[in-house]
Amino acid sequence: MDFGDYLTSIAANTRSLNPDAANEDLIQIGGKVMNRKLPSMKWNSTSKTFNLKLTGTFALLSGVFWFHSPAKAIDFNREIRPILAGKCFTCHGPDKEARKASLRLDLREAALETDALVPGNLLESELHHRIHSTDLDDVMPPPESNQTLTPEEIDLLDQWIESGAAYDRHWAFVSPQKPLFPAMAFGGGKTR
Repeated sequence: MDFGDYLTSIAANTRSLNPDAANEDLIQIGGKVMNRKLPSMKWNSTSKTFNLKLTGTFALLSGVFWFHSPAKAIDFNREIRPILAGKCFTCHGPDKEARKASLRLDLREAALETDALVPGNLLESELHHRIHSTDLDDVMPPPESNQTLTPEEIDLLDQWIESGAAYDRHWAFVSPQKPLFPAMAFGGGKTR
């Protein structure tokens, strides 16, 4: 016997107890008298639709809040260095012969000295103004380099400047470090 048959048998018992024609559509479930024609008793009822909408809205809002959670720290070596190396270091990198405007972006100290980068201050950072410029004489990378920055790269560079424009040494020049593991005791606190 499925749930629908169960409701029908209860309704039949209710009708036999209440021969009144006015009570024909009433059924008794668990001590409650309900009208079988009301939306709450139908499979595609308004209340079930409302519950689905409410659940969907909650799921959507949960996803939105998860997506807009606080931003993670920007990893210079993984996210910023590839942009600078691919689009900037040709003219503003370690090669003294190819360097233009006496600007080095591969060294943080050199970039700070020329105000190309002002950590935490976009409006004072020349790099910010150059990557956002529409003037063909000022925009970086310059049009003749055949390089362009995507909007995502521009946003990432801006976030990096706002977060302090930290540089990290290239991973190949960093000595490997042994990870620290917690001390483990065996045999009731005695180590072997």
